[in-house]
Amino acid sequence: MKMKILGILVCMLLIITAILPIASSIDSNQSRNRFDVVDQEQTKTDSWMDLSNENALAQSFKPTKGKLTRVQLKMSASSDLFERKIYVGIWESLVPKVVKSWGMFDCYAPKRPSTTWIDFDLDDVEVDIGQTYYIVAYDKDSTQENYYIWWFGSNTPYTDGQYWSNPYYHEEPKNWMGYPLSDFCFKTWGESIPNRPPRVPKTPWGPPVGQPGVVYTYYSETTDPDNDWLKYKWKFGNYETDYDDGELEKSGDTVQYQYSWDDEGTYLIMVRARDWHDLECLSWSDALQVTIPRTTPSGCLAGSQVSMYNGPPGYTKNIENIVVGDVVHSYDVINQQMVPAEVVDIHVYGYDSIGNYSIIDNSLTVSSNHAMYLNRSRTYGLGWFEVQDVVIGDLSLKKDSVENYCYWEEISSLSENPTQVGMQFYDLELLPYGAVASGYWANGILVYSV
Repeated sequence: MKMKILGILVCMLLIITAILPIASSIDSNQSRNRFDVVDQEQTKTDSWMDLSNENALAQSFKPTKGKLTRVQLKMSASSDLFERKIYVGIWESLVPKVVKSWGMFDCYAPKRPSTTWIDFDLDDVEVDIGQTYYIVAYDKDSTQENYYIWWFGSNTPYTDGQYWSNPYYHEEPKNWMGYPLSDFCFKTWGESIPNRPPRVPKTPWGPPVGQPGVVYTYYSETTDPDNDWLKYKWKFGNYETDYDDGELEKSGDTVQYQYSWDDEGTYLIMVRARDWHDLECLSWSDALQVTIPRTTPSGCLAGSQVSMYNGPPGYTKNIENIVVGDVVHSYDVINQQMVPAEVVDIHVYGYDSIGNYSIIDNSLTVSSNHAMYLNRSRTYGLGWFEVQDVVIGDLSLKKDSVENYCYWEEISSLSENPTQVGMQFYDLELLPYGAVASGYWANGILVYSV
């Protein structure tokens, strides 16, 4: 009996001894399981860059699998017989630093010029297909004698990314420099995962006030983590569109819808998205509130200086001297850039038509119900808001008095007063040269146009 047990143990030891060399010799390019496959890779090797306690390195890439499981880097060492841990991570952004997954990994590499592919088994992480991510690596314990090397290829061997370097990472973590003609040697491994719903769209933006019967354009956008094409449906108060009313839109693109109201009132606009597999996002977007019509006429006080498109840099005209056919500086809220727009009508209101007026930054005087373009990132984000709803600290979009560029600046003072006899207010009706242009600059501040 003892001899039989001993024979069985010997056989088991022989089997294990035979298996171990096979297990240890599995090529690093082989999958660890039936789902884990190479997704992105760049294998061309021309030269190398040292990985040190100062010199952080990165390679950007775009995944086509929804789950990233690990990465491999082609590496060497400056000398023999040293091994230590290095940092390897997957970042969504270099500046600002946004980390998806990271770890400290034991690293053993042969002395240059020999190379090897080293496997860094990060925690599995879901990623957005088609979006840019970064493999980031650095070695905080390197010395002049002992440091690791990451090899790269030249002449754009990988078209969906590039090589990045930060030679002063610990002193200047934002000082990343890109090299679009070179790419580090890397492989990402990933798995396909079940379809995921689109993200909830952004709060719609567009005119917050208007007139009955006038068609207005509203915008929104969202992304799909699987980079699927999307359809949108909109809700304008009690009216709701259907997904099949619209075309398929690319993930991340800005979409628009035109609508008009017949009746006065306050309405909420919301939007929802569905991918081409008919999987809908989790909820409606946050709502944009729109008032139809304006409760009273509105405009800028006579004497307000309007920035003109035609003329020398910095040329302005008093708003009361504007004539139909003049071309003013307007703004494209989608592409965030200045554009021209033609004046097609001018509206004039006496003091008795306006309730209260407001003075913004001791500069611009407008009726309190007139709208201006603001960045209210703490609450509502970008959009058109009536002056009577503005608070100190909101950011208004201003235009330089001479050069044709605009910038955000905090509103530092705001006062409201009843109108006085003799006051006249003007508003411009514009025909934008760009389909999404609206507003004009009065005393250097972007205000809404009819």
